[in-house]
Amino acid sequence: MSLLYAKKRTYAKIKTTKLLEKKPIFFFFCKKPKNKIKDPRNILAGKKLKNKATTFNVQHPLQHVQVTIPSHTKYPFQLLEYEYSHISKPTYFCYKSHLHPLHSVTTFNKRLQLTLTMKELLNNEYQLTGEIGRGRFGVVYRCYSTVSGDSFACKSIDKRLLSDHTDRECLQKEPKILHILGGNPNIVQIHRLYEDDNYLHMIIDLCDSPDLFDRISNRAGVFSETEAASIFSPLMLAISYCHRLGIAHRDIKPDNVLFDSRGELKLADFGSAEWFAMNDDGTMTGIVGTPYYVAPEVLSGREYNEKVDVWSAGVILYIMLAGVPPFYGDSPAETFEAVLRGNLRFPTRIFKSVSPEVKDLLRKMLCKDVSRRLSAEQVIRHPWVVSGGETRSMADLT
Repeated sequence: MSLLYAKKRTYAKIKTTKLLEKKPIFFFFCKKPKNKIKDPRNILAGKKLKNKATTFNVQHPLQHVQVTIPSHTKYPFQLLEYEYSHISKPTYFCYKSHLHPLHSVTTFNKRLQLTLTMKELLNNEYQLTGEIGRGRFGVVYRCYSTVSGDSFACKSIDKRLLSDHTDRECLQKEPKILHILGGNPNIVQIHRLYEDDNYLHMIIDLCDSPDLFDRISNRAGVFSETEAASIFSPLMLAISYCHRLGIAHRDIKPDNVLFDSRGELKLADFGSAEWFAMNDDGTMTGIVGTPYYVAPEVLSGREYNEKVDVWSAGVILYIMLAGVPPFYGDSPAETFEAVLRGNLRFPTRIFKSVSPEVKDLLRKMLCKDVSRRLSAEQVIRHPWVVSGGETRSMADLT
C-alpha cells in the first residue's frame, strides 16, 4: 500500500494490493466545519476512483464507511480529509471496530493493517499505569504517552452499562463539546479518542491534585476572600469561555472543578452540557444538575438559558466563604424546595467578617429573576473579582 500526499489539495490516495482474502475495510475521517462553533466531527465522503465509481456520503458524526474488497485485486481509493490546524494521517484498517480520529501525518508501511483493534491501538500509543477514580459507567486511569512520555488521564467508559438513552447521549456529547472548547487553559482538554462497540476511551488532561470538593471538605474553617477569589476567578473565566461558544455546562459543582499538578484549575465533566447556540431562541429544557447547585428555573421545568451556570458558580462561592450551602434541607426534596424559594440570607454569625462587595456579587448571581441575574462576563467585571477578593470599597474600584 502506498500513500501519496499533496499539500495544496490536502488528500491522501491509498492503494490496496494483494489482499489474501475478501475482508471489510473501514474508513473514518473528518470534515472541516464552516466555522469553529460547528461540530468538528462531521464525515466527508469517500470516493472510489476507478471502474464503476462509487461515492459514499456519510452525514452523521462519528460514523464510518465499510467497503468489502475482493482478494487479489487492486483498489484505488481516495480520502479527502481536513482539520483545523494540521493535516491528518490516513485511517487505520481493522475488522471489528470503528476507527479513531485522525491526527498528525505519518508514513504507512507496505502491509495493510487489518487486525488492529481499538484496544490494541490505545495500548500502542499510551501506557496505563494505575486507577485514579471510578464511576457508575467506567474508570479513570493515569497513563503516559509511549511517544512523548507526557502524563495524561484515560477515561474509559463501558458502553454496555448505558441502558438509558440520556446516558448514551451524554457519552457521545462530551468528546464533541471538549473538541469545541479546546485550547482554554481552565477547561480539561481532550487529546485522543478511541471507540469500539463496547468501550469509549478519552485521553484527557491529568488532574491529580485534590478537586474543589476535597479542598472544601478537608478545611477545618472556610476560605478567605482572597483564597476564594483565586479559585472563583479562573472558574468564571472557563464558564464565560463556554458561554461565548454557545455551550452551557449545566452541572457546575465542586466535584467538577479539578486541579492539575501545578495547581491550575480545570473545569471538567461536560456530559450534561448543552449546545444552546444551536437552538433558535438560545434556551434549553430538561432537569439536569445536582442538589444544592441547580438553579430554580431548571427545577421549575421552564425553559432556561446559560445563566444557570452563573447560579451554580454563585452557590460554590457562597460555600467557600460560609462553609455551608445557601439553600439546603434534610433531603433532596427539601433542598429543591429551598432552591425554588431562593431566599438568600447572610447569617451574621457566619458572614460578620465577609465584605459587602462579595455579598453584593452573591446577591446578583443568586438572583431568582434571571433577567436581573449577572451574566458570566458581568461577573468577571464585578469589582470584587477585579480586585482579587481584596476588601476595598466598591466605590474605589468603579
